[in-house]
Amino acid sequence: MAKICGDAEASGGIENIHDKKAYLIGKSFEEMQFTGWSFVVFVIIVAVLKIG
Repeated sequence: MAKICGDAEASGGIENIHDKKAYLIGKSFEEMQFTGWSFVVFVIIVAVLKIG
């Protein structure tokens, strides 16, 4: 019985680690997306200034 309880605790710990990693990956994706769009805006502004 104790082993079953220990397995449940271990799997709960793994789920917590997975949730934390998924959260960090999501935040990382949001930051990359923001950086990408910022770069696109920067390139457009530079192109407009060069042309104009």
